[in-house]
Amino acid sequence: MTASFPDKFFGILFQSQPVSNRHGWVLISALLVFVTSCGPAPDSPTLTIAAASSLRPALENIVDEYERETGTTCEIVYGSSGKLTAQILAGAPYDVFLSASDLYTEQLQQKNRTGGPAQFIASGQLAIWSYSERYDSTWLQYHSPAPGRIAIPNPTTAPYGIAAIDYLKGAGLYQDLSDQLVYGESVGQTAQFIQSGAAEVGLVALSIPLSLPPAERGNVRKIEPETHLPIKHWAVTIKRNDTPAEQSAKRFVTFLQEERVKGTWGEFGFLLETLDPRF
Repeated sequence: MTASFPDKFFGILFQSQPVSNRHGWVLISALLVFVTSCGPAPDSPTLTIAAASSLRPALENIVDEYERETGTTCEIVYGSSGKLTAQILAGAPYDVFLSASDLYTEQLQQKNRTGGPAQFIASGQLAIWSYSERYDSTWLQYHSPAPGRIAIPNPTTAPYGIAAIDYLKGAGLYQDLSDQLVYGESVGQTAQFIQSGAAEVGLVALSIPLSLPPAERGNVRKIEPETHLPIKHWAVTIKRNDTPAEQSAKRFVTFLQEERVKGTWGEFGFLLETLDPRF
């Protein structure tokens, strides 16, 4: 992986959300960020994946299966779709980008940074989530009791934040609740606000609470997808000079769409439509 990047890249990169490694903490010096290392063989082909935080619960399992079948080592950097896009445009050496909106994959295509057209993976779902007994699964429906801090992803960089605000506006609640909103850098950081008690309640990707054992989920209510703007996850390969790396990336994107992994997407609340997901 290339170790020399423009100075502007480092400023963007240090804002990324660090993630834990299932086999210990791993520091990729070329990226200067913490990543999830998903493979045991250091001499096997390596695939570097930039992924929206909302995908993490399902992606961890899917990548494990992919590695077992192919021998490829996968390194995953999680963050908001907008910030990952900025990193790619600044020269980050990612092979695959998994976004929560085609807005960002189209930006990369317009800049001639992709290795091919983006592929639809799955639709995400939004959920109301709280660990406070005051906020059960119906509190937002009746706007009672009056909420404290409400965490949502930052809509300027996270598509789930756009969907959350659209839902609140559609429910006629945004104007009343806007002063209580606190913004996470990504879906992952928003979840941390809720789990730590920094926010009493929040709107996050359904995949996050579903990744926890039922006894540890707190109060969760799925928000019907038709009540907010759609959340569509797309995968695209990033143009690299290394042709073998691009071919490996394309194989991985194909794997994400295969029948055998559909159950994993569904397990964590993702929807797989047969209709054109752009509409």
